[in-house]
Amino acid sequence: MSAVVDYDIVYARLTIVIVPIQIVLGVLTNIFNIIVLSRRSLLRASPCTHYFLAIAVTSILYVIVGSGSQFAQKYFMLKPYNTIVGCKVLPYILTLITCYVSTLLTLAAYDRFCQSSTLVYVRRWSSVRVARRAIIGTAIVLSIVLSPTIIIWYINDDYGGVCLSYTDTGATVMVIVQTITADYLPPLMMAVFGLLTIRNIRSERNRVVPVAGGVARQRRTEIQLAKMLLWQVLDYLIFFLPIDNLENFSLIWPDDDINRTDDCLDMQNRLRSTIDYLKLFNSAQDCKRYLIAVETSKEKICFNPTKHELWAKDYPMVRVNQYPKFLRSLSWKTKQVTAYRGQGMKVEELQNFKENIGQLLSMNSFFSTSLSEETALKFALDALGKSDLVGVLFHIQIDITVKYAKPFANIGQLSYYRHEKEVLFTMGSIFRIDSVEKTQQIDDNSIWIINLTLNNDDNKELKHLNEYLR
Repeated sequence: MSAVVDYDIVYARLTIVIVPIQIVLGVLTNIFNIIVLSRRSLLRASPCTHYFLAIAVTSILYVIVGSGSQFAQKYFMLKPYNTIVGCKVLPYILTLITCYVSTLLTLAAYDRFCQSSTLVYVRRWSSVRVARRAIIGTAIVLSIVLSPTIIIWYINDDYGGVCLSYTDTGATVMVIVQTITADYLPPLMMAVFGLLTIRNIRSERNRVVPVAGGVARQRRTEIQLAKMLLWQVLDYLIFFLPIDNLENFSLIWPDDDINRTDDCLDMQNRLRSTIDYLKLFNSAQDCKRYLIAVETSKEKICFNPTKHELWAKDYPMVRVNQYPKFLRSLSWKTKQVTAYRGQGMKVEELQNFKENIGQLLSMNSFFSTSLSEETALKFALDALGKSDLVGVLFHIQIDITVKYAKPFANIGQLSYYRHEKEVLFTMGSIFRIDSVEKTQQIDDNSIWIINLTLNNDDNKELKHLNEYLR
């Protein structure tokens, strides 16, 4: 038998060893850089040294705050991001540090360009005074510009106090602008200044000028600093540049319809074939014998969706909305909640509702509703323009104090249209038809209101029905 390797366990065990080593090495190497670059001769002569010093100090802060907080949260059960201060301040600090490092590297590349220029007024920008002012000014400006990052993050109590970011248009635009200006524009500017610096160095080599000993040493130092700048840029591109931020541009280009992808269509077909093979057994032994027969046969009639590739990709995004937390979020101020659903309905179906007032209604599919009556009313009014449909508005009463067998969930936070405040009832949910009324709505359009009440298992008629079916 071949052993099955659980890569998640392997990754977790390696991470708990590698991450501390990474933190220690990151701190020690940057401390070594600070010691080397703090020589008085370098600080007085080279502006680029000041940029490297600022980058080294900032990198130590990034390693401690970023990697340290995530490691502590995962392996020591500390939750710095689950507090209101940590949720807002930590992402702001990490974003500020990343932007600050990229900006300093851009300024260092610009300093190398100015130093290598043959023009006097350009070389004046390569000075220690300019470098010091640029380091301080950049920190102040970025702290102000990136301050809206604090607003993006919030604590979501519905998911156990998890730190999440808003996904509305304003927050998305702000993240995209920050991604462009902080993550992708600096490398482009580094490349431009790097090419210009190479051009200046080549043009300078073509000139024949006498070089004194002190000037030669100065040039060797400048060449070493230029090489160090190159390594710093490569280090930024490998370790700092967040490649996964490409997901922030999802609003710019149209995505493929996930329902029409090959994987999704394959899953739909397999699920349909599974439903076709659903069987009813009189006992557990009959079911067991049937499954044994299936395993020995060549025909594959059972499909496990959890092993499908599409499910494997989407599974990490699935969150469990626990029943008590959902009820607390709904019953903030009242124990009775009303959900609404607007739709078009054929006259024959409406007549069926009229003739069964007081009877029970079971849904054979998922039933989407909204906590906003205004939102549901728009869907009902949309059906008025069709000759064969009438506008219907469901009023569904939910008693929060009752525990229902069929769950329902507030998926407003997961929905793309959050303003709809969507509440989803599962298949098999049972409602009582209380009344069917006709009312006058906007522009003299007649809307039918169907009042429903969500039922539980304690209903006597439902118990009799279940016993009869058994």
